[in-house]
Amino acid sequence: MSGVDVTVLHVAALVIASTFSALAADACDVPVVDWQPRETLKSQLESAGWSVTSITAKSGCYEATGTDNAGHVVVATFNPQTLAPVGQQHEIPNS
Repeated sequence: MSGVDVTVLHVAALVIASTFSALAADACDVPVVDWQPRETLKSQLESAGWSVTSITAKSGCYEATGTDNAGHVVVATFNPQTLAPVGQQHEIPNS
């Protein structure tokens, strides 16, 4: 794969993630005082076989990035109160 192909794949992954983040904002309309700690989500994901790289607050949701139990680098969005997934998990293409 050429450098241009890899860049196009990365941009496509970011556009898809941004679109789902915008859709997830409605599902994550939770006051910050009601959010569970990031560490709780990290523990939940690690129990499911993830190696968590980061958990950030984005558009009112938690966005987790890591490697799933199948070895895929993924980004997933979670409701910060329930820690339930919002939308679909997205695989990030390898560079």
